[in-house]
Amino acid sequence: MANSGTSRAGFTLVETLAALAIGSVIIFSTGALIHQSVFFFDRGTRTVDQSEQLALAIDSLTRDFGAARFVLQSDANGLMAAFTATSAGKDAGAKIIFVTSGGKAAEPQGEEIVSLAIEEGEGFTQLVRRRAPWRGPRMHLEDAQPDDPVILLRGKFDISFSFSELADGGELIWRDDWTGETGLPHSVRLNLQDRTSRAAGLVGAEFPIHANAPTACAIGEIDCLSVAARNVNARTNSAPSQPRQ
Repeated sequence: MANSGTSRAGFTLVETLAALAIGSVIIFSTGALIHQSVFFFDRGTRTVDQSEQLALAIDSLTRDFGAARFVLQSDANGLMAAFTATSAGKDAGAKIIFVTSGGKAAEPQGEEIVSLAIEEGEGFTQLVRRRAPWRGPRMHLEDAQPDDPVILLRGKFDISFSFSELADGGELIWRDDWTGETGLPHSVRLNLQDRTSRAAGLVGAEFPIHANAPTACAIGEIDCLSVAARNVNARTNSAPSQPRQ
């Protein structure tokens, strides 16, 4: 007796919907995995780039502040050190300008002016280094026109500097600027703070000033980097030389 039933091949509607649901879950999971991989890879790449940039910036600042020269220049208020650091204001960012012991832009005596400026951009802050030839004590820092800009740091964080002076008791007193002084700072500190989390991005990046000071400082007759010694140092450098007998 012949089989009157008819065999049918294919999927039912329920099986098709189940297959589509399983496929959608697989596609969604794969897409999420790829997105997370790209996100973490990009964040890791940015972290590496910022770490490398920070390391290069610290190396440059170490060399610049370590080569700072102890130079006195005269103005209407008397003698003052050729090292000026102003804090940020409404119209301009913080800026440091001082004399170093040399570089490609230096004059034959092997000295140049270094300018470190903190500049604000659209959503970022950057630390820019510039330089200019130093032509001797008769040249005032404000007359220099530093050029050849190099961006040392750039990112979404706040950048500032602090300057220390050595008090009589041996402790360090920190301040936000250094203007009109007859001596150099004892050391300079770089401060970084993330704008989003407000967490400190760099702690303890301090750069000591190894000043090329007058001979009286080198042999210990006066302490050129202390608060108490500033007036003594100024008088020592400004006193007229006595004629030989």
